Amino acid sequence: MDNMKNRLQHLKGNFNNFAKEVFFIDTTESTMKLAWDYVDREKTDGILIITDYQTQGRGRYNRKWISQPKKDLLLSLVVKSPTNILNQLLMVASLSVYDLLLSLDLQPQIKWPNDVLVDGKKIAGTIAESRIISQKFSYAVIGIGLNVNLLLDESSPIISSYTSILKEKKVEYDRYELLKQLLINLDDYYSYILSGQNIIPKWKDKIINIGKSIRVSFTNKEQDNYVIGKAIDIDNEGMIVILDENMKEWHVSSGEVTVTT
Repeated sequence: MDNMKNRLQHLKGNFNNFAKEVFFIDTTESTMKLAWDYVDREKTDGILIITDYQTQGRGRYNRKWISQPKKDLLLSLVVKSPTNILNQLLMVASLSVYDLLLSLDLQPQIKWPNDVLVDGKKIAGTIAESRIISQKFSYAVIGIGLNVNLLLDESSPIISSYTSILKEKKVEYDRYELLKQLLINLDDYYSYILSGQNIIPKWKDKIINIGKSIRVSFTNKEQDNYVIGKAIDIDNEGMIVILDENMKEWHVSSGEVTVTT
């Protein structure tokens, strides 16, 4: 049904911005690491790197991404991007996943800044990293992990916080067909911001944190680097706006979010 590896080359050259070259690896530590290695060697863009299994898949703050072989979509995309739209790449990724899930009659939500949820449980994570090479251009790597046919054992430490398309729909999905639609979404949204359009309003409408009391930690260590308050808005740069107990507004660009009420 799936046979991802032998079908991937059909994607090559069918998109404006991505999958100009396609590389499949059966098993790797991390597609993000491979993508940056490729940038260091080749200095090119439009590359899709996809794997059946990551042994050290990571999200933000180097958190481990749990998956099983041949069950999920695990990919990274290399793009040479205008520097002035780098802050919108994470939005391109999460909106593309959001639209894909919506097309499957699921009801996704985006948790600021980078998680996609269904019924309050994480179904996908996105990440965007960049290296500025000039005032005009930067290399960026967009990473996406989407739980497709993943079913974890009840003893898993994340059993209560994860979900997958299979878990929600009770049927297995062809990862290749999902990948094709995901790439179409990514290509459309990226072309949208390349044209000078601002994607932030589209993204803001999907954010579930607004109106909730939250804590945002700026590191992955329990130190004094955090803000507690009510999330009241997303600003024009995509930062979450938090109003603390002293009525001070904090504009936060990234961090680990915990709902406090």
